[in-house]
Amino acid sequence: METANGRKIVKLAKVAAVLVVSATTLAIPAVAYASCSGTCNSYSSTFSFDTSLNGPTRYYNGSNVRITFSSSANGSQNGVANPYVELYRVNPVVDDYIGRQTFSYGGSVNKNWTGVGAGDYRFHYKKTFDGVWLTSSNVVMSAN
Repeated sequence: METANGRKIVKLAKVAAVLVVSATTLAIPAVAYASCSGTCNSYSSTFSFDTSLNGPTRYYNGSNVRITFSSSANGSQNGVANPYVELYRVNPVVDDYIGRQTFSYGGSVNKNWTGVGAGDYRFHYKKTFDGVWLTSSNVVMSAN
């Protein structure tokens, strides 16, 4: 039997988890995302990061989500693991991991996640900490 105090504790735990995630999101490297009013298929952006970068939530109205960009690096990859970009479907408590796609330092990137459906998504970029920064001024996130 669940008590009123038990329900309050569960609600407080959920609120605490959201606050921790929100505070962590504020401490990320530079990213600029364009916004749109209403429903969008495409968002333009830039990024600059040295280890990881968590993008904001955006709504995509197609079944296939895509990201394209040309990145540059202030150094060479030097044999470290390839950086990657992950896609997450955003949910109220825990986001659903959709998948990961790797890319190389510098150069053009065009990655697709097919059949994921319309919804709220976010991109997460990650690479080995090696002192090299990856930057892009032409990130396009879209859906069809």
